[in-house]
Amino acid sequence: MTRPDPSSFDPALLHELDVRDILRRGEQPLELILQTADALQDGHVLHLRSPFEPIPLFRVMGQRGFEHHSTMFDPDDWSTWFWRRDAPPVDRPPATPGRRAPIDPDVIDLRTLAPPEPMLRILELIDRTDAAFRVALPVFPAPLIAILDGYGWSATAAAELEDGAFVVRVAPVGS
Repeated sequence: MTRPDPSSFDPALLHELDVRDILRRGEQPLELILQTADALQDGHVLHLRSPFEPIPLFRVMGQRGFEHHSTMFDPDDWSTWFWRRDAPPVDRPPATPGRRAPIDPDVIDLRTLAPPEPMLRILELIDRTDAAFRVALPVFPAPLIAILDGYGWSATAAAELEDGAFVVRVAPVGS
């Protein structure tokens, strides 16, 4: 089976579960993970954040009918997406070809750049400023959110545009 690209998942159907703090406290998040996964509707995806690749969980989830995909952002920062084998993830709605939605003049437009250029531009910006800014991106930046967390920054969707793109607010954590 071809593994879907997590950046293509419809962000409205992602269920975020970050267990890094739970594990750092020495607690076990298995029951919470299983409850969250079991509650997923068809086409929905569990996005699990953990400090390691949750390899032991793959067998358990596989026995429950789930597929997975993992990505490492740092040795202690992993994202793993789980979805029902018989109900693959729903892709985000397609953008209208050749037409870009208008954006505010203070939004940095990165919609036409090929990956990984938008992420590299954002990383350059956070090196040069300590102020929040907004960017327009062609897809919801799930991997970017995890990467920015390691730098002490956050990225939150400020708006979804009519062409399927997203305006994302990038800010230092706590601001």
